[in-house]
Amino acid sequence: RIAKQLIVQVGNIDDFENLSPEEQQKLRGQMRDILREYMETFQKENPNFRVVNAVIHMDEVSLSPHLHLTYVPIATPKKGQAIQNSINGALKAMGFDTDKKKDDEGVWMTAQMKWQKKERDRMVQIAKNRGLQIGYESGKRVQTRTLQDYQRDRQKERDAQLATREAEVEQRETVV
Repeated sequence: RIAKQLIVQVGNIDDFENLSPEEQQKLRGQMRDILREYMETFQKENPNFRVVNAVIHMDEVSLSPHLHLTYVPIATPKKGQAIQNSINGALKAMGFDTDKKKDDEGVWMTAQMKWQKKERDRMVQIAKNRGLQIGYESGKRVQTRTLQDYQRDRQKERDAQLATREAEVEQRETVV
């Protein structure tokens, strides 16, 4: 591939659920500013990735702002063409190597995994500097859903929780 795309999101629809419209707008603004700073510093932080397009989306179903960043990985190897399109070469030039074996804790990481961790940590720090505490769960992925699917699924969760509470109350009343 010639170009790579990175999609970066701060938060998700759950972060807005119990907020007033004014609080939602303020949070969306904070998230947008975090993404903007990340976008504006990406090239400097990743000199072997040439940014060709970067767009912050503020209007999609998730309600959570996110960034689409497209870049071309550039390597300057000792042999062959002076400039090559190579993700592995670009990562290596930026100091990221794939582990040759597992570490003492049994973890083996590729150069790309190490770079992704660095970028996630950088995003967390940018948010912290802007007064927003965020984090990430390694390996957690969710399927993209429509707003209607999300609302239906959340309603099912609420109904199940309510049914559980009602059953617990009924059981206590039966015992008494």
